[in-house]
Amino acid sequence: MLSDDDAFALKFSSVAKSLKTLVDVEAANNTAIANAIQIAFAKELEAQNQDAERRDQLFDVLEKFNHVPL
Repeated sequence: MLSDDDAFALKFSSVAKSLKTLVDVEAANNTAIANAIQIAFAKELEAQNQDAERRDQLFDVLEKFNHVPL
C-alpha cells in the first residue's frame, strides 16, 4: 500500500512527465511553424521578383511598339 506521500509523489511525477511532453510537442510545433513561415516568405519574395521581372519585360515590349510607326 502506498503512503499519502508516495501517492502524491507518483501523481506529481505523472503530471510533470505530461507537462514535459506537452512542452516538447509545443516546441516542435513552434519550430515547424517558424520553418513554414520562412518558406512562405521566401516563396512570396520569389513571386514578387518574378512579377517585377515580367513587368519590366512587358514594359520593354510595349516601349518598342510605341516607337514603331503605324
